[in-house]
Amino acid sequence: MKFIVGLGNPGKEYVNTRHNLGNFLVQALGCEAGLSFRRDSGVYSFIARGTFCGEEVVLGLPYTYMNLSGRAVKAMAAKYGKGGYELLVVCDDMDFDFGTLRIKRGGSSGGHKGIASIIESLGNGDFCRLRMGIGRPSAGTDAAVYVLEKFGPFEKGSLPGVLETAIECCKTWLTEGTEKAMNRFNPLRQEIPGS
Repeated sequence: MKFIVGLGNPGKEYVNTRHNLGNFLVQALGCEAGLSFRRDSGVYSFIARGTFCGEEVVLGLPYTYMNLSGRAVKAMAAKYGKGGYELLVVCDDMDFDFGTLRIKRGGSSGGHKGIASIIESLGNGDFCRLRMGIGRPSAGTDAAVYVLEKFGPFEKGSLPGVLETAIECCKTWLTEGTEKAMNRFNPLRQEIPGS
């Protein structure tokens, strides 16, 4: 079983914000796979299950707040991963320019509260992460404010291309593994108009 979990915050006010980019990508992945999400209160998430790219998958959208994401992922693993599972967590990352993807296995949280929560809840960091760059705020803008802002016009214009590339990265991870996905997608950077 392979899990792909998109991190974000619940509520309409967080839709189309930078911090919800992981959630947005996994929703798009569900559309690509033809899978529907249903609320599963036992795992604090909206879940879509089925076959995608020849693999049994669970797509998860936690509806906990970002810093409680580990609670949802741990519950998903207990309910759906009893026979063993591989986990890919998709999140935003300020350390990379918008349009940049980085996939890898393991490591620290890098200061991301959602990843930190998952590491704490699972007891280890030995899972894959797809970090989607959102860039850093301009001087004088608080990072906590920046991540909760809506996408700007340049980001909106290039978001479809970014999502398309990220979906291909997830599909490569599903079918060929982390190393192939790293080699294929980590060197890429989406060209952003006006950047």
